[in-house]
Amino acid sequence: MKYMSWERKTEMAKDLKKIYGASTLKEAKKELKKFFKKWSKNYPHVVKSWKTNLRHLQHFSDIH
Repeated sequence: MKYMSWERKTEMAKDLKKIYGASTLKEAKKELKKFFKKWSKNYPHVVKSWKTNLRHLQHFSDIH
């Protein structure tokens, strides 16, 4: 995200909040799929990082 415009960072942050703010794991996975689809074309490295580290990130989430 270091090289993104401020507007794109804000937009991506909103999409990430949908994942972290999900009340169920099912909802989080749905939002994550949307995130991957939306951002993978223009920011493949960001999406790859998420896919690679997802299992580690789940430990910090309130999603059960």
